Amino acid sequence: MIPKLAKAILKEQLSEKVSKPPENLDDENEALEWIGKTVQRGSKNPRWVLLLDDFDPLIELVGTDKTIFNKLHNLQLDFNICFVVASRQRMRNRSNLSKFFDMKEVPLYVWGEDVARRLMTEPKSYKRDERALDLFDNDDFNFIFQLTAHHPFLLQIGCGYLFDAYVHGKVETLEDKRTYIEESSRYIYDAEIMYNFYWEYEITQEERSWIIAYCQALFHNDQKKLERLSYQENIDMHKLLNLGFVLEEGEDIKVPLGLRLFLREIKKENYIL
Repeated sequence: MIPKLAKAILKEQLSEKVSKPPENLDDENEALEWIGKTVQRGSKNPRWVLLLDDFDPLIELVGTDKTIFNKLHNLQLDFNICFVVASRQRMRNRSNLSKFFDMKEVPLYVWGEDVARRLMTEPKSYKRDERALDLFDNDDFNFIFQLTAHHPFLLQIGCGYLFDAYVHGKVETLEDKRTYIEESSRYIYDAEIMYNFYWEYEITQEERSWIIAYCQALFHNDQKKLERLSYQENIDMHKLLNLGFVLEEGEDIKVPLGLRLFLREIKKENYIL
């Protein structure tokens, strides 16, 4: 990682004072020494922001070995470098990262309607996604809302599979979309890690029991039970909305299709769809 960082700095050349790099930037010690000469602290020097996306696989790969994290920690201490880290699990729950991740955590919660709609209709990343401008309509947007509650991580997964379904001519009606998502194990396979982490660590046992009971009441259309559950105390509805575990439709509370699939397929809860 250190040699790659050095090469990125050399490529960008943000500072006019970039020193001559060593002949072998692949050598970690030489690369680190060169970074020290180039990215020094000081008000006149540019601040480098190192973006670390999808950080969880690296954590799992190195296991209990703290070497790489100690080096990253020293980079931000010694040089004009800071980090923005994207991960699926909270870093504070990782015991081997306590030193490196002494930083502010910003949980990723559900997005509002306007932002979610822009993500679906203004794709930027992939060339093929230009076709999505003509594919996704308001019915698609509403379906993705029912599936993901506008959680950004789930939005990317759901939109990707819905796009593929259109490309391969597998969906036309709203029922086709639901059937495709339900019968395809790929969506819940990709979404499981987030659902499972939220389920195990972000909500209480009482809230887990409440969600299952609410799903069952929805399945049986038990209006009296739904009304009683809606006013149950000790349920942090604001938190459940932020996590995308429930969604609001007017005055009604619903449970997203994606979470119900997770509970049925992964947790083996019956009578929740």
